[in-house]
Amino acid sequence: MKVEFSLRKLKDPHNVGSVPEGKVLYGSYHSSNFWDIKGYASTRWMAIFNINVDYKKYQEIHDLTLADIADSCLFEMSKVPERKKFAKRLRKSPFGVLELYRVYPKEDEEGSYLQVMAITNTKRSKFLWRFGDECQPVQTRRRGKASGRKKANK
Repeated sequence: MKVEFSLRKLKDPHNVGSVPEGKVLYGSYHSSNFWDIKGYASTRWMAIFNINVDYKKYQEIHDLTLADIADSCLFEMSKVPERKKFAKRLRKSPFGVLELYRVYPKEDEEGSYLQVMAITNTKRSKFLWRFGDECQPVQTRRRGKASGRKKANK
């Protein structure tokens, strides 16, 4: 069964004013360690998404659990988008291949949503916020060439 959902845009993780203007982010990488996950921090990473979905309707009418609803959403998010016309290169999924880890039902002034923790195989997605993104890289001074002339052999 296909579940109708939409991803919430990330507003300001950790309230530090770090989301760059003009950049659209849909989730964030989790900064904790999940060493119980095989391959964590080498081939797999944890991401968090807020998904707008009327989960109460799907629980009552269709008898789906929160995990079933979240799995359906993650399956749709993991799909590879279609190629553009005349494109040769195959496109990649924007969030990688997602696998459900945990799901939490939440509500706020915008409505009900699911907060989903998912395991992904993509280390650096441009749609996910990473801790440290707000920092500008510091450039080091280039080391100049050795000065002076070669010494003449006597």
